[in-house]
Amino acid sequence: MVTSRLYNVLRLSCKNLINEPLLLKAMKLKKEVTVIVIILVFMLAVFLVNNPGITSLTVLDETSIIIENARLKFNELNTNYANILNVMAVQLDSSKLDEFQSRLNSLEGKDKEDGAKLIKAELESLLDPLPKKISKISTLRDSQILEPKDVKYSYTLSSSEELYLYQKKFNVVFEASKYDIESYSGSKARYTIIKKIITNAENINEFFVYELLPISKDAVNFNNKAYTLEGNAAKYEFSYAGNIEITYSINQDIDVTNIYGFKTIIVPKAQASIITTEEAKLYTCGDSTCTLPYEDEIICPEDCIARGKKIPWPYIITLIIILLLGISYLNLYRGKGDFRKLSRGKTPFASNVDMENVKNFIKNSINKNVKMKDISKALLAKGWNKRQIEYAFEEARWDLKKILLETAPKLNLGNVTAAEEYARKCVSLGMDELKIKTALFSKGWKPEQIDKALKKAKSDGHRYF
Repeated sequence: MVTSRLYNVLRLSCKNLINEPLLLKAMKLKKEVTVIVIILVFMLAVFLVNNPGITSLTVLDETSIIIENARLKFNELNTNYANILNVMAVQLDSSKLDEFQSRLNSLEGKDKEDGAKLIKAELESLLDPLPKKISKISTLRDSQILEPKDVKYSYTLSSSEELYLYQKKFNVVFEASKYDIESYSGSKARYTIIKKIITNAENINEFFVYELLPISKDAVNFNNKAYTLEGNAAKYEFSYAGNIEITYSINQDIDVTNIYGFKTIIVPKAQASIITTEEAKLYTCGDSTCTLPYEDEIICPEDCIARGKKIPWPYIITLIIILLLGISYLNLYRGKGDFRKLSRGKTPFASNVDMENVKNFIKNSINKNVKMKDISKALLAKGWNKRQIEYAFEEARWDLKKILLETAPKLNLGNVTAAEEYARKCVSLGMDELKIKTALFSKGWKPEQIDKALKKAKSDGHRYF
């Protein structure tokens, strides 16, 4: 009956609108639409009153929806992040979801809802620790560069120098990626995935790969290839000449500077350092004992950086004072006992005025970015000899270095080239990198900005001295 009334209202409305002026049509249309909406709302209310089950889901229905949504998420993550899940040793197995759905379908009788509640609780317990969302944050890719100090502990060849040279036979590239992972329980965590790509440049067979860990091994998950743990290092054994990939995950957000601490050492199998099972049992990173040569301040700082021991502060403070006084003397003192003057001998200039004139000419030219060879040519053309020019250059460099150390630019986010220009001038004067870094750091520049500025300055390859 309601339906036939609605039909008649719509039919009459349309008929009337055809025969009336435009303004009247609009007014009529507004009234008719209001009537239609009221009728539809009334019909919906009657329907819901007669069908109360439509407004709420049963526990069984909710559990089925959770299973279906989880199945979709499993398929999505397995498709897009299979490698990441594999590294983290996480399995998103849809067959387990099928088991839950099968148990739901088998429920019968009046206790069906109670059974669904138990299954739902088990399902949520299974899902809670599993990843629901994975987001890639950043990736850093670089080549590993080892220093001799990196291979002097725990390994032997004929000598640590020989082992260091042995590393040149391989090329190691690392890739560190950060991921944010949200679980079904709602918790969020950041993981770092490290992949080492080892290129066997000389087709060498039979060797060990040691992956040094600057953090506790408990925070690392190794999932690929067989390995053994020796102290705070993972040891892999290889017997073929092909390229190698080693991947592992860390349940921490590793800072960019610390990523370089995950060193890879390659040792020929016949001459590898033998750390026997008994020896391996004798030490563990975190046991409050620094066991040399298997542990050091880099591999296991929590054991090898004195903790709980009395630090000889009087000796340390005395050495620091002596060091500061020595640096001050060598870098600041300009009197009769000036170390530089004593080591360089008598001035080649007839008067201090002549030396100051040449020195000022050099400094002004350097500030105008004139190269050393061009400055030397100009001075030779003016009649100054080579010895005088070299002596004046040394004096100019001394003054410029002192001025630069005192006038490092402050951090300016809008002009990052200021640090690059400063670093370029310092490098061109042969200044020590540590002094350059310290000067920029004291003015608020970040380590990554300083490193970038130094790298660019070195790549310019322009030096005055």
